[in-house]
Formats: sequence, structure tokens, C-alpha cells
Amino acid sequence: MVYAVGLRSRAAQPMMPGIGPGALRDAMLADLPDPGLARVAEETGGGYTEIKFGQDLGAAFAQVADELHSQYLLGYTPPKRDGKVHKIEVRITERGYEARARRSYVAPKG
Repeated sequence: MVYAVGLRSRAAQPMMPGIGPGALRDAMLADLPDPGLARVAEETGGGYTEIKFGQDLGAAFAQVADELHSQYLLGYTPPKRDGKVHKIEVRITERGYEARARRSYVAPKG
């Protein structure tokens, strides 16, 4: 599982946009964290938090630590050791809870 913290990189002095059709858009997106961080965290069953300029970094890490302390671990033995990718779906029936799990696994060849 991967837990990621995205930090916005906007400095105290904003950048001056360049000239051209995409310059303003590029300047607005320049401080955003890489969207791949959230995707990797989700695909591995981890979590993602984004911190904006001036927010407390310690609170974000405390949130991750709290989540790690309240996890359950489910084990599974694949019926076939075929070396193929298999999908995983974890469902929760009780309201107020959220399942975070990998979406797939590769069964080892045996």
C-alpha cells in the first residue's frame, strides 16, 4: 500500500505567466501535485492527502498514522497458481466505512 501526500508548490511570489495560448493554463497548473500520486495510492489500496500552501503538514501525517492504526488485514489464497492477473473486489455492508484494497493481484506460477 502506498500513502501519498501531495504538496502544492506555490511560492510566496506567484510566477508571471508566459506568452502564448497555453501560458495562463500552465501557470495555474504549475503548483499542483502530480495527479499520478493519487492514482498510485488508490490502485495499491493506500490513501492520498493533498496539502495546500500554508496548511499543517503534521496534521496530514497524523491522519495517515490514524488510518494505519485502524486497518484490518484480509488474507486470500488463490485457487490456481497460474501467473495471471485476477481482480479483487472488497465490499462493506455497514454504512460509515470505506474499503481500501488493491484492485488486482498476480497469482504466482506454481
